[in-house]
Parts: sequence; C-alpha cells; structure tokens
Amino acid sequence: MDRGYQTDSKEMAVERVKSKEEAGTTVEVREMSKDEHMLATLGYRQVFLRSLGLFENWAATYTTMNFVSGIPVLFGWAMYTGGPQAAFANWTMVGGFSLIVSLSMAEIAMAMPTGRSNGAYRLGGKEHGPFLSWLTAWLNWAGWITIVPGLAQGTTYFLVSMLTILYPDSAVIQKGWFAWCLSGAITLVAMVPNGLSPRSVRWMLRTFAYSTTVLMAFYLIWFPIAASRRKGFQSAKIFTTLYNGINYGVDENGNTIEQASDSYCWLIGVLYGGWIFYGYDASVHLSEETHGASSVVAKGMWTGTLATWCLSVPILALVLVCMQDFMGVVNGQYANNFAEYLVQLVGPTGAVVFLAFI
Repeated sequence: MDRGYQTDSKEMAVERVKSKEEAGTTVEVREMSKDEHMLATLGYRQVFLRSLGLFENWAATYTTMNFVSGIPVLFGWAMYTGGPQAAFANWTMVGGFSLIVSLSMAEIAMAMPTGRSNGAYRLGGKEHGPFLSWLTAWLNWAGWITIVPGLAQGTTYFLVSMLTILYPDSAVIQKGWFAWCLSGAITLVAMVPNGLSPRSVRWMLRTFAYSTTVLMAFYLIWFPIAASRRKGFQSAKIFTTLYNGINYGVDENGNTIEQASDSYCWLIGVLYGGWIFYGYDASVHLSEETHGASSVVAKGMWTGTLATWCLSVPILALVLVCMQDFMGVVNGQYANNFAEYLVQLVGPTGAVVFLAFI
C-alpha cells in the first residue's frame, strides 16, 4: 500500500481517508490539516496524536505557573529579602512583563509550530540563527534539569514543615538525609506523566486546573475569616513595608552590619515572581499534542498567563493583609516560613490541612 499526502488543503482538523484502485494497487490519499501541511513544508512529519484542546493547552500554562502553591514556596524568602513592598511590587511587575513576552511568543507559535529552537533560528537568520538555536535548546535543557529538582525541593519543605507541626519532637524529620529522600521520591513521581497516554494527560491537566480553584477558595474565604477571628488585618501600610533581612547583626557600637543594600534586595526580589511566571511557555511544550496548534497554542499561552497574573495579584495582596506577625514569619522555625504564617493564622491543624493540599 502506498501512502500519499494531499497538501493543498486549507481546512483545519480534517481527517478524511480516500481509497482508490489504480492498476491493482490501493493508493491511500489523506487530506492534511493546516498544521500538518505547515510541518510538511518545513520537512517534518506529524507523529504525535493531537488529542489536547484549548482548555488543556490553557491549563498547561495556568497549572505550570500554579500560583496558589507558588506564592507560599518562596514567601518567607521574599519577606526576608525586601519584605511586603518589594514582594508585591516585583510580583506585579514580573507578571505584566511575562504577559508581554507571552503575547510575543504566541505570535511566533502561530507562525512557526516547530518549537523554540527553530523559532530562534528563524529570528537570528543565516548568520546568527544556528548559534541562537543551539543556545536556546541548551538553555531549555538546563532549565528543566534544575527546575524540576527545585520544585521537588519546594514540595519537600512543605512536607517537612507539615510533619514538624504534627511531630514537633521528632529528630528524624530534621535530618538532612530525610529531606533528601523525600526530594528524590518526589522527583521520580514527577517523571510519571511522561509515560502516560494523551488521554490521561488530558484528564490530569483538567484535574490540576479544577484543584487550583479549590485552593483559591482557601485563600479567598478561609484566610479572611481566620484573620477576623484573631488579630485582624494589616493596614495599607503593609504594602510600603521594606525589610532588608540580609543586613543582620550589630557591631560593637550597636550599629547594623550592612551586608547588602536595599536596592540589592529589590533586585533579587524579582526572583519571587520569576519563580512562578517562568512557566508562561508551557503551552508551547505541548504544541505537538494539541489539536489545531497553530491557533490554540497561542491562545492557551497568553490567556493562561493573563489569568495567572490577574488572579495571583489580589490573592498575594490578601495574603499580606491577613498576615498576623511579620517578624514571626521572617524568623519562622519551620523548613518553609509559610508554615509559620499558617500556624499564626489558621492554627496548627489548619496549617497541616493547607500544606497537605498544596
């Protein structure tokens, strides 16, 4: 049987198979989709099953950013290096810039569905294209081998903090090897989706998106109620509170030992938002599995980034307003300082429940 492709089709998502007899040989002619046609003109043949739609592609970016779990991961660090003022301002700024970048990348994704390294080649031209393509591919690889363990480490700190609340007298929980084993196990679990079927990935993305809504309810409903029953809310002054925790200790004259300037705190505070908004391009990583990728991927990328930005900014503001003891959070005794925040706000039991969910 000879297989041929009819490449003059302009319709999207057309999967029709025509068979005809020619000299006793069955010739199968398949009318190609728009994405397949574009790939064919670039010398590629589609091999992945395109089973993901707009919602799943949007969910890829939205859940990769995962601000409901991302806000707590570096919350204590952000309070220590700049305080609420730097954390809120930098988060808002990074989110806005990430949206701009996602819009630019969405345009590239619509015009060139063959990935980031190929896009870099096209933008660089014949002179600089090969180097930029090589650099993009290696930076992407370096990012993945550092980001995944970083996420595992963040999850480990959540688990260790939760276990410390439950078993405050346990010495094993505080051992370095215990945290190392947890991080290793979480990293192995993170590899599981690579072996799942496209259908399973679709349901996984949907489940993650829906679970994010549940966690948002914790922030929007539980936190304000808990704050109103305890010490109340912070005033608007919290958004102008700058704290340089890097400058610690005093000399023999009682003066603060300056380790870093406030400007430096503002600068590294950008990493707080960057930790979340770097995931704006997740939709592109699933372009090969997305139906109608030339348009769906672009929409999923920028709308996922926009949704994360618009929802995360007010939730971060709410978290800051509901904070009970700022210095208590900065000097928290748990592996993740957000656990101290939760214990102050919702009590030990509530903190365990929240940490288990995120």
